[in-house]
Amino acid sequence: MLWRRQRTSRWVSSLELHPNLAEILGVLSQLPRLTSSDMACLAQGWRDTTFVHLARARALGPDTPLVLEVLATFEHVDRVFREELSRDFLGDDGAATAVKPQVVKHAVHAVRDAIAAAYARPILSRAEYRALIGPWRRAFSA
Repeated sequence: MLWRRQRTSRWVSSLELHPNLAEILGVLSQLPRLTSSDMACLAQGWRDTTFVHLARARALGPDTPLVLEVLATFEHVDRVFREELSRDFLGDDGAATAVKPQVVKHAVHAVRDAIAAAYARPILSRAEYRALIGPWRRAFSA
């Protein structure tokens, strides 16, 4: 199984060739539609355990498919959330609700972990993948 993971990372040279393209696009397409309750759910589910830290390090390693695209996506996410922190989020009922910066910070970590997991799925173990994508899946179970 390890040889397949190593081989997979070598032949994925573009997003269109990625074996996990549907999930990557699913995560990325959901980002502009995040609500304050989504942010709270993501933040609540995110934990930085040793296992998650090691899974993240592996997901962002040099053998990860399209790791430069992942890092560029992280910068885009950080930029979007910096802009959002300067404004109020609209709640589900349309009323402005303030989201605490700490909640946004943890939600951004959960988003970044989901992106890393989606891109790195071919080289991650099932447990590593689940640890990284878990908060995202709990927030968006459908």
